[in-house]
Amino acid sequence: MRHAALSLIALVTFGSGSAWGAQSTGGMFLAGGGSYFNKASRDVTQNDWGVWAALGVSDAKQFGMVGAPSVEIDVRQAAGAGNRLQSVMFSYTERVPLSSSEGIYLGAGFGSTWGQVKITSPESAATSSSRWGVGAKAVLGLSMRGSMAMEAGYLYTQEIAGFRTDGMVGGLVIHF
Repeated sequence: MRHAALSLIALVTFGSGSAWGAQSTGGMFLAGGGSYFNKASRDVTQNDWGVWAALGVSDAKQFGMVGAPSVEIDVRQAAGAGNRLQSVMFSYTERVPLSSSEGIYLGAGFGSTWGQVKITSPESAATSSSRWGVGAKAVLGLSMRGSMAMEAGYLYTQEIAGFRTDGMVGGLVIHF
């Protein structure tokens, strides 16, 4: 706990003053890190963590309904024990600075998701299913020096073949 508190203090101390990265004019961004699916999905893959990557375009000069708008693609995958879960979300997201001095921001988005579940392990009946659905996301971020930010979020996706594919994501965001 003490280590986590010191890490947070260091991030706030070295964070930049501009919210949502150093993108005063907007542009492309790339994000990557880990994905933590819900418990049922983790049990199927026998793996607590998956991977997460995102690509987006934002325009900080424009103002959406409540914040800086962006269009994004989030991709998550977890695999293990012969099984695989994947989700792809296309979303419109807005981020709002909570504090310009610390660079903390919140965001929310909605869009369309595609998910796939492949079960091939001997412990389960073989199945492969995919579908499109409605999705949503919520994010909490911290801008850092330069063109980087740290971001954590929750991606709500649909149930596929009896498996929920929603979960948490977190990692580093780099603006170009």
